[in-house]
Amino acid sequence: MEMVGKAERVDDRTVVILFEEPMAVVSTLPVVSRSGLSTGPVDSVVFREVREEEVYRNLVDYYRRTIDEVGAEKALVVLTSASLNQKFRQFHIEEGNTDIYMTVSLSPASCLESRVYKPISIGTINVVVATGAPLVYSAMVDLLKTLTEAKTLASVESMLYCGSRASGTVSDSVSVLRPADLEGAVLFAGISTDFGNTVARVVHEHIVSESISRDLSEKLKNVIGVDLDTLENLFSKVYEMYPIEGVSTSEATSRALERLRRALSDPNVWSLLIAARELDLHGASGSIPGLSRSEFLADSKRLVADEVLGMALADYLVGINGVLTMYWIERLKEGGSLKYCRLGAFEDDVVSALLAFMVVSVIRELGNERA
Repeated sequence: MEMVGKAERVDDRTVVILFEEPMAVVSTLPVVSRSGLSTGPVDSVVFREVREEEVYRNLVDYYRRTIDEVGAEKALVVLTSASLNQKFRQFHIEEGNTDIYMTVSLSPASCLESRVYKPISIGTINVVVATGAPLVYSAMVDLLKTLTEAKTLASVESMLYCGSRASGTVSDSVSVLRPADLEGAVLFAGISTDFGNTVARVVHEHIVSESISRDLSEKLKNVIGVDLDTLENLFSKVYEMYPIEGVSTSEATSRALERLRRALSDPNVWSLLIAARELDLHGASGSIPGLSRSEFLADSKRLVADEVLGMALADYLVGINGVLTMYWIERLKEGGSLKYCRLGAFEDDVVSALLAFMVVSVIRELGNERA
């Protein structure tokens, strides 16, 4: 079956999807012609990798120049700071002879508790669906809703770090296109329809796969709010308070990071870290039964499950010595000798557990070498 559109790479920073016939469109993006903002069918979609300083003075003018450069008359212009060479993807499904075009880069996260970015950051999760399915206009809107739901579900599961659950990144876009002269017959394209569900699964699975492929430090940052560099700095401060004779801070830190990286290959460790993040999200939203949002944010003394979870992680990693060392690190923190960035109650304690593991593992390793 002939493809609805054809994707062509213009240069390293531009991909244009050309359509042989005008395409009706429903999108979170504006339709732009060479003369400015427009309406109605488009002849192409342009993915453009940009640098922020290039576009914010006059965004509409940037759109106009972009479509003029690729020879389009009327188009959607999809902007992203993600590398198109690395992040542009195209998927085809047989249902409706449908093509899905995406760019996915998972920062900065957007959520109810995040600040408004000024100027707005360039979109990083962009989804364009071009289909030959005979969708009526309301079904196109229904599919747009379905794409948004799939993106949001995937973003939640990707654990983008924010003040609450993240629905995506700060300026994502979703678009649905079908031939303008196609007589509509399909009334619905929601997530419970065969067509909508198939498209949603492709979008969901690709976003989640991108989250899994993030580097270790980024994954850690998104789960518990601190990355490897932060843990390295915290460990160095602890070690400098009570150094081992003859072992420099740099050597001890290097060994501790090596052991930590090994520990973070264990899915059981990640399970406990994810549990901490999930509990903090529930606490921050006020959805832990018996504990109000204000109590949680005030670090209520009634809440001890955070310490129990931290103890469980420390015990799993290095046994009773880990638990005792975690308590010591918590006392350093409460006394002001050690300061973490602002974390949730549960994240705070699993960070203490990871630091305890680093301390105990280094001491054991050096003790074995000297024995």
